Amino acid sequence: MTKMNNEEKKRLIARSKEAFKKEFSHISENDWDIFFGYINEEELLYAFTILLDARKEDIEVECSFENRFVDENDTHRFMIFGEERLPLNYDNVLAIIPNGEFKYLYEKEDITESFVSCIEMLRGDSYSGRFLFSGIIDEESANEGFADLNYTELVYMTSVYMIDEQSAIWKRYFAESYRLYESGQYKLAFLHSFIGFDSLIEYLNGILYDVYQKEQNEYLEGAFINYNRQYFTPLRLIEECVLDSQSYQRMKHLESENRGLIDDKLLTILRYVNDLENKVAERELTCFKFYEKLRNVLAHGDSYEREDIKEMRLYQKYYDVDENEMNFKSIYCDFFENIGQLIKKLVN
Repeated sequence: MTKMNNEEKKRLIARSKEAFKKEFSHISENDWDIFFGYINEEELLYAFTILLDARKEDIEVECSFENRFVDENDTHRFMIFGEERLPLNYDNVLAIIPNGEFKYLYEKEDITESFVSCIEMLRGDSYSGRFLFSGIIDEESANEGFADLNYTELVYMTSVYMIDEQSAIWKRYFAESYRLYESGQYKLAFLHSFIGFDSLIEYLNGILYDVYQKEQNEYLEGAFINYNRQYFTPLRLIEECVLDSQSYQRMKHLESENRGLIDDKLLTILRYVNDLENKVAERELTCFKFYEKLRNVLAHGDSYEREDIKEMRLYQKYYDVDENEMNFKSIYCDFFENIGQLIKKLVN
């Protein structure tokens, strides 16, 4: 195999960095500091907003409701109640932030202050977007007159953090994992986050493959224009100058699907993009190997006492002997801190 020269290596590293920077162009150097600060403070919503380039939208939902008389002697005073689900594409939802604001409208005019005694959300689920509500409404107001319940609208105002509809699938997995985290399902949140991490590695591998493929195509086009026809036949040119080159072999390696997620695919990305020796790259990935083993334990329903995971350094950090359980809330936060560190190293 013909090793690539320093000029070619520098060009491939620069192109790889540029491709990754383009993918994460929405995150500045200062944003990374803010991101890690939010992670350390467990303000994960704002960290995810940075990582996934999410945007905040204020939306309103018209709420259908049932009603009952509060007092049989007062036919204009009602208890209202109902259940609604926010009409969203949940593939793109990072978080739903209920602010508890209901508006009561008559002929599109806000009459909440005069006709609503009280109204509140009883229960909300940020994962599914469903919420229950109830309240007391009058049809008559001493100051405003009469507002027929049959011609009124109840609107709920809330904020939603969304990712772009064209976002890569790894962002959607991460967003869904956060909604699980917010609902207190930490173990399931970690499992979903690892699915997203798997998808992210495949995505980065694809970006890197495209860089190497472009390099090979450009080289081949130039070689066929300028090659020495007395020394090379076209076939020999391809065999000796392309197929036998280190950059081509790297490209073929990136193309291979049957490789380990962490110990090959991610290791290869780090080595090629940051020009690391194999042992140095392996040390960078120690934490991810632990998370991968933990994911496998969960996926197979195995015990946390499995020897291959107990012997890893991070095991003692997360394992609660008294509860015989892993601290998945802490694991989830640390996992994304390490993902952020990994991306930062790849783009810088």
